[in-house]
Amino acid sequence: MKNIRRSVIDNLRKSFDKYNDYRIEFAKSILTGDEIEFFNALPLLLHYNLGFPSAVAPAQLGKTVQSPAGIYDFTVDEARRVSFGSIFPGEEIVEPADGPFIHSLALVGSIGSVGQTKTSDFDYVVFISKKEIDETGLAALKNKLEAIEKWAMKNLEMEIHFFISDWEEFGE
Repeated sequence: MKNIRRSVIDNLRKSFDKYNDYRIEFAKSILTGDEIEFFNALPLLLHYNLGFPSAVAPAQLGKTVQSPAGIYDFTVDEARRVSFGSIFPGEEIVEPADGPFIHSLALVGSIGSVGQTKTSDFDYVVFISKKEIDETGLAALKNKLEAIEKWAMKNLEMEIHFFISDWEEFGE
């Protein structure tokens, strides 16, 4: 493999970040009010275990556990806290006890692209390491993601889908 200079990598990263920021702003252009606030607050729902009682493993698996939480290198800024507070007033934000667990959260699909329409759904890939989770924890995470999907549809008529993927298998 050819060695790439650090300056080239830095320039590529800056270009990616600029493109990513553009897609996020473009995605927000079709949203209104609470939809924008929810879009901004959504990463907090994965970084913390907040307000979704379905975020536990089903009883048939023999034990009840809280969903794994925490996104690596995620920083909660004041704007996200304000958005979260407007959608979930009174909900206390507490750092995850065992986090971080989620390696990356990626918005994929047509959102933020020329294919985006007012009826576009929001598809997120939740990258985890299957080596770091057992069947009960995975069931709890799936329940939490399904609860968020249902909440968004019921309360905001936003169609959201989460896809769990092992980051170590991605790109194989």
